[in-house]
Amino acid sequence: MDTIEQLERAIDSLDAQRATLGEEVVEMALALLREKSNQLRLGATGAESAPSSPPNMVSNDLLDRLLIAARDQENQTPQHHGSTFLEWFASPAGTPLFDYFSEREASPGEIIFREDENGDTMYIIRSGQVAIIKGGLDTPIIIGFRRSGDMIGEMAVLEGQPRSASVVALTPVHLYSITRDKFYSLLGESPAISQGIMEMLSSRLRESDEAIRRESIDNKRLIRQVYALEVDNYDLTQLQDVLRQTNERLQAEIAEKEALQATLREQAIRDPLTGLFNRRYLQETLERELLRAGREGYTIGIILMDIDHFKKLNDTYGHSAGDLVLEALGQMLRSQTRGGDIPCRYGGEEFLVIMPGATLEVAARRAEALRLVFQELQVEYMNQSISATLSLGVSAFPTHGRSEAELLSKADKALYAAKNSGRNQVVVS
Repeated sequence: MDTIEQLERAIDSLDAQRATLGEEVVEMALALLREKSNQLRLGATGAESAPSSPPNMVSNDLLDRLLIAARDQENQTPQHHGSTFLEWFASPAGTPLFDYFSEREASPGEIIFREDENGDTMYIIRSGQVAIIKGGLDTPIIIGFRRSGDMIGEMAVLEGQPRSASVVALTPVHLYSITRDKFYSLLGESPAISQGIMEMLSSRLRESDEAIRRESIDNKRLIRQVYALEVDNYDLTQLQDVLRQTNERLQAEIAEKEALQATLREQAIRDPLTGLFNRRYLQETLERELLRAGREGYTIGIILMDIDHFKKLNDTYGHSAGDLVLEALGQMLRSQTRGGDIPCRYGGEEFLVIMPGATLEVAARRAEALRLVFQELQVEYMNQSISATLSLGVSAFPTHGRSEAELLSKADKALYAAKNSGRNQVVVS
């Protein structure tokens, strides 16, 4: 019996065992067997065959090892049945977001992206399975596997760094892709979108951390799965080498995940356009600061400000110019406030600065200083210099109240008094 016939019989036998082995495992194995069968047929007919390992494909040997490791993991690790990225984007709230995505397909063994290459695109797996590996393709370290509904490549996009690992398709894979620029536009679309993405990323990080802990407990099992080695007969020096590499990889991945968690936490409390704290963070922080100030007996100054004639500026120069003015104000507030101050984007063209320890008189002086600095700013847009002014209202704890609502109401009334008195001025409540 020739090799091709043996392969055909193996395919038929495997196909008949779907119910016993599981649909996904069978499909992975069948894809590999059919590929080898086609290669042999091409060779048998004298046709010119494609190289076994083109530059964007892994070797058949490595693909075999990855498929075996994926099957072993499926047998030992319970499947996750929680919400996935794909389910969230397919929900009624998420359907329009597919406008931000492109589509891509990958064949078994195809390298979707490589370690250390530029990472400006992330992907959601619509269907199929991929392996994540580190190191050279001759002796890689398997990080893990991702399936339909998972996201890949997000760390490089979020951190602005090169890829930390390579990703290889194990089965035919259909992907949705989104670039870094479009992803950040998506985050700015609405708080609900941003929060949904952050929650899903945090959930997957927790699951991945738990997987790392389980994996580090049993290095011998990892060695058998990844390298198909018999530990008892393995050279001790080489075994120590593998254990060292495994531990280094685990530490590196934990560090990467901690960095990503820090990035996600920071993005959840920051306004993406100005870089200032957002309103959600303001509400949490102001309440905490008021309780502490009441307990320890210090004052808090509040400055609420609004860009004068901002609608007219947008109508005259366009929203892109308006965004540049907002960015300039955000940068000015970051540079002109103290380390303990809390500058926030309150909403639209309104901004607020919380100043723990500042009296009403100090807050008024600092509001006037901010007004003077901002009116001198020049924003360059399409060969034009754009300038704007601020109206500011000032209140203080406990002079004008002891609650967030009272203090903001007093500052808001003072702000509108400044507007009604001709703008570009400071009014103290």
